[in-house]
Amino acid sequence: MSGYSPSSTYTATPQGRGVIHLQATLPPTTSTTHVATDPHLSPLSLHSPAPPSLLYSKSPYTFIPLPRLHNGPVRINPLLEYLPVPMIEYDVTLPATFATLNSRRREALDRSLDEPATSPATSSLTLCSSSFPKPVIAFPNNAQHPFVTVRDVLAAVHDAIRVFAIELHHPPPAYNLWGSPIGRVQTHQSQAAISDAHVRQLIMEFFPGGSIWAGISPSPAEPDVWILHVR
Repeated sequence: MSGYSPSSTYTATPQGRGVIHLQATLPPTTSTTHVATDPHLSPLSLHSPAPPSLLYSKSPYTFIPLPRLHNGPVRINPLLEYLPVPMIEYDVTLPATFATLNSRRREALDRSLDEPATSPATSSLTLCSSSFPKPVIAFPNNAQHPFVTVRDVLAAVHDAIRVFAIELHHPPPAYNLWGSPIGRVQTHQSQAAISDAHVRQLIMEFFPGGSIWAGISPSPAEPDVWILHVR
């Protein structure tokens, strides 16, 4: 194969100066087009005008899980574990300030509700229950603790149950796309105007099987999700 072959021409100008024009001559080359074939496609399908069949095992039809909160395993604080005798005594119909450590569990008396809820500590914790219409996410409530504490989990449970119970018995008004109410307009009582005693009664009706804290356990189907248990 011949290599690169440059040549030059000279053109005189009226002023007697010359301009050199360089011209490069490249040898003729042949190109080969490589077609990358999909192993899932037959040779006939490469020339078929019809589109290839969909591969449901590939994106975008496959389920893409959310990233884990932590690369390694996340363990729950023993104070929150689902146990026959829980480490915490708490009625979820009451605010989390009523939660106490179980005096029948000696190992619990040296612990604190301000401990991280998980090990390693995380910035959120997702809770589910068969009674919940949607998951509940606990976040840090104290700026000094950039992680979810045991107390944060208890508070998130009570706050969510309070909202769920009130909305079940006092659903908020629905509006259409133009901002007009759907159906007959009824006087809606705000959650702040409902007494604590009435809210507690609503929560007890929301949890007919019991409202005593029993702990949380890891979900067998979803990572980083915890199941709430009450008695």
